[in-house]
Amino acid sequence: MVSRTFLYVIKQNKLVLFLALVAFIIVILLDVVFANTKEIFKGGFELSKIISNLSMSIVAGYIFYIMTSVKIEVDRINKSKEIATKVVIAIRNHTISMFRVLAESPHEKFRTFPSEDELSNYLVGKTFVSTVKGTRYIDVAGLVSERDLHFFLFNDFPKKAMSLQASLSIYLGFLDQDMQVAFYKHFNSNFFDNFNDSTVAIVLKGRNNKVSDFSTSFFVLRETTLELINSYERVYGTLDK
Repeated sequence: MVSRTFLYVIKQNKLVLFLALVAFIIVILLDVVFANTKEIFKGGFELSKIISNLSMSIVAGYIFYIMTSVKIEVDRINKSKEIATKVVIAIRNHTISMFRVLAESPHEKFRTFPSEDELSNYLVGKTFVSTVKGTRYIDVAGLVSERDLHFFLFNDFPKKAMSLQASLSIYLGFLDQDMQVAFYKHFNSNFFDNFNDSTVAIVLKGRNNKVSDFSTSFFVLRETTLELINSYERVYGTLDK
């Protein structure tokens, strides 16, 4: 069975793949389908042999290309799978942890990402001074303190995200280019522009502003996380749940 990674690498050079397929079809047509056909014009047989030989050379060259360049790239990607999996799962789980808090189900496992409509429902009726189950914190002494969504969204989640970004950045060189772009888009998204901004945090501290006013930021965070997962699955296959 052909691996997804192999197909991914093959598709990276579509022009070469197209030329090889055309050459292969020509060989089949000239040497099999029309092998016993009389020549239509003088010199047609010789011309067909020249074209057939050229096509076979292209097919042979493409097979050599697969056995060398493609195999090397597939091996490189497969070796990086463990690292890529670690990066994507860490970001996915961190994002989902926030959705659990907003859904007021901090200990529930989400099997799929919430839709935009579901995410909108999580935000309904919540302000930055609201407290939910997921904003209860236990200190080293075992004391429980209840914090509001302002603390969670401006202090807790973004700081952990930036720490995560710093720890995962050392692995970027091992990732496929599409994954690198998705990684940067995630941590430079509109969500972090707002919730990692100290000025915005000061303005909204202690205020009853609706969290839903920032719906677009949450949608963007959801989208960039899914984009990272999709870029992973294009290369390696389905990400473990």
